[in-house]
Amino acid sequence: MVAVKRIVEPTAVEVLRQTNEPIATLITCYPYLIDTQRLVVVAELQS
Repeated sequence: MVAVKRIVEPTAVEVLRQTNEPIATLITCYPYLIDTQRLVVVAELQS
């Protein structure tokens, strides 16, 4: 399940911090084909 979607600056490395929960983090450039920001999507494991 997607838990978080947010747009951040390219320097926002805290979105890659280690967690104790099983999560998946997707990071991509935003807007499409322009690298001024990043779209971060975090998904959590559902049981």
